[in-house]
Amino acid sequence: MKKGNAGFTFVEIILVIVVVGILAGSLAPLLASAADSWTFVMERRDVIAEARTSMFKVAREVRQIGGSGDITVATSGVLEFNDAHGTHIRFEQSGGNLLRNGYVLASNLDSTAGLSFAYRDGNNNTTSNIIDIRSVIVTVTLQNSTGSFSLQNRVWLRNAG
Repeated sequence: MKKGNAGFTFVEIILVIVVVGILAGSLAPLLASAADSWTFVMERRDVIAEARTSMFKVAREVRQIGGSGDITVATSGVLEFNDAHGTHIRFEQSGGNLLRNGYVLASNLDSTAGLSFAYRDGNNNTTSNIIDIRSVIVTVTLQNSTGSFSLQNRVWLRNAG
């Protein structure tokens, strides 16, 4: 800049633009990476929260089974029973949804192994005989763009012998 003249020369302005462009170009990948990480964490948090909520709801209701005599269907993909209050409840997977009596309890279930039930007798042996069921192992697997997340919970029937 010449003495006595106010302002910047064209060359000085171009240099500032070039320097700012270089700085922005070098920081852009860092900012993009941070934004991708934030998105990943938020999506992962959402799928974990949905898995926990659905597992809590299923486990709470399975605990309300009066006894193994109240179970009407017990397969690896469907659990149907009457709770201690006589309410008919059916848990099953339809597509990517976990259904409770036909209403969506959770979505984004893994298409092949989103919901599964395993049944144990009083000696902790696997059983397919409804009258021998003393506990139910519930597995919920949800997935999204970040991957899949599984939760498993063993629920003891409240009034089973």
